[in-house]
Parts: sequence; structure tokens; C-alpha cells
Amino acid sequence: MPRRFYLKTKPVAPHPGARVKARYPIWYIPGFSLVGALLAVFVFWMIQDDEPPAQAAADAGGRAPVVATSDTSVGVIPGGAQTNAARSPSTVAPVSLSGTRIQVLNGCGVKGLARRMSPALRALGLDVRETKNAPHPDYDYSSIIDRRGQLDIARALADSLGISRSRVSSEFNPNLTDIDVSLIVGKDYRRLNLNYQSSTESNR
Repeated sequence: MPRRFYLKTKPVAPHPGARVKARYPIWYIPGFSLVGALLAVFVFWMIQDDEPPAQAAADAGGRAPVVATSDTSVGVIPGGAQTNAARSPSTVAPVSLSGTRIQVLNGCGVKGLARRMSPALRALGLDVRETKNAPHPDYDYSSIIDRRGQLDIARALADSLGISRSRVSSEFNPNLTDIDVSLIVGKDYRRLNLNYQSSTESNR
């Protein structure tokens, strides 16, 4: 009969004074160690399996795949380059002011200011159709009025001149059939992004 090897353990007496010799097979320790190692590998595998697919693919192949979204304007071609099938908000071309018909109203009381600003406005591509006085000469701040329901053009003009967009409004006037926007030049006219010549000619 083959000889069995046992590990001696600390005796556990069933009652005080009793002497008990407890023995266990020698393979208990490596057996429990092996089971613990297998459990550790299984837990580690389960944790790795919960990794997001995109991250797992990036770790394996060095590049995360393209995730489909509701915006189909951006695609990926071989080599990692991107193509835009349609313009996204961040790449929309700026609004062109070329040919925009503008009315310049002098609202600060400085003589000839509206007329003197006309060449500088034309240099921006604007079509200055009329220069005259505003309803009163006490406008503290310059403003822009959209006359044709084209707020994007009015806001673009405000950005170009350095006027706050909060001073852009819409007001339809049936008498202004050939005017797209009206510019009211206020007392802050020196802060506008325009280069014009000073003069003391008539207040037009």
C-alpha cells in the first residue's frame, strides 16, 4: 500500500485534557492555492470583459473605431482622414456682407458723420443706399436694425463693427423696400471698427 504524507497541524482537543492528533493530506495546501489562483484569473477576466468596446479596440489595434451618431456629416476614410459630407456648426462659412444694402442714420449729432462713414462701410462690401439723421441725436450706443428678416446678416455686421449682438433687432418697414439693414451711429462711434476721415461738413 503506498505511503501517504500528511501535514501535522495544531491539535484541537474536543475537551480540556484530551490529546488529539489531527492530520491532513499534504496536497491540501497546493490544492487550495490552485483554486485561489483560478478564481483570481476568472475575476480578472470578468473585469477585462466589461471594458468598453471602443477602448478595447483601441488597445488592440491602436485606433478606436468610428461610432455612428445622429450626425452623419462626418465620415472616416482609410488612413484616418475625415471628410465632411455636410457642414457642421463649427465649420460653417462666415456670412458675407457683400452687397448688403444699408441705411446709415446719424444718431449722435456729430455733423456729417453718417456720410463720412460711407466709404469705410463700402470698403466692407456694403451697398450704402442712404445716409440721414436718426429720429433723435441722443443715441448713447450704436445699434443695427434688421429690415428684411435676415438676422444672420445683421449680426455679422454687428460683429464686424464691434457692436454687441444685444443691440441688434428686427423691425420691418414697408417704406424701406431697398434696405436690408439700418445702422444707427451712436455716441460710441469712435469705438466702431471703421476708418473714416474727420470733417465738419453738413450733417448728412
